[in-house]
Amino acid sequence: APDHPAHGYFVGRYARTRAELAASLEVTRAQGVLRDGVDPALAAVVIIAVMDGLQVQWLLDRESVDMACALRDHIAGLLTVPFPARVQVS
Repeated sequence: APDHPAHGYFVGRYARTRAELAASLEVTRAQGVLRDGVDPALAAVVIIAVMDGLQVQWLLDRESVDMACALRDHIAGLLTVPFPARVQVS
């Protein structure tokens, strides 16, 4: 609800997340690995929607939903190069 104390926080959080993700996708496009016709701003909205939906499904049935795998598969469909199966963080 717009009058809830946390409303502004979440509106801002989604706006920042969309902007950062769209900027990353713009870089991906500049590198030549984003599929032709993919609009970075729209793709950012859809990626967030996919992740939100996956989180709800995972919360309802953690045994049946692999959020990371499903999100990785979605993002891989946006790219012209293979998406790594796992990203190592050092």
